[in-house]
Amino acid sequence: QELSIKQHETSQERIDLALKLQSKYGFKMPTYVDTMNNEFVDEYAGWPLQVFLIYNDKIRWHIQPRRPGYLDLDDLEIVLDELSLIYC
Repeated sequence: QELSIKQHETSQERIDLALKLQSKYGFKMPTYVDTMNNEFVDEYAGWPLQVFLIYNDKIRWHIQPRRPGYLDLDDLEIVLDELSLIYC
């Protein structure tokens, strides 16, 4: 099913959509949204596909695609296994 999301005009619209997607897909982890000035994206990267692992309010790991449009989630699984030995 295709997902179409209009450009947000307010922070509250971003928050509302994040909560809706969190509920729809059953996300159990905290979900964060950027400011309307896109401060997080500007600070950390311009890739359209990214994964950040945030633990105790700190970025512990950041993955960017190896090639445009492709995110290898096998890398994420490896890092999650490694981090579980450290933080759990």
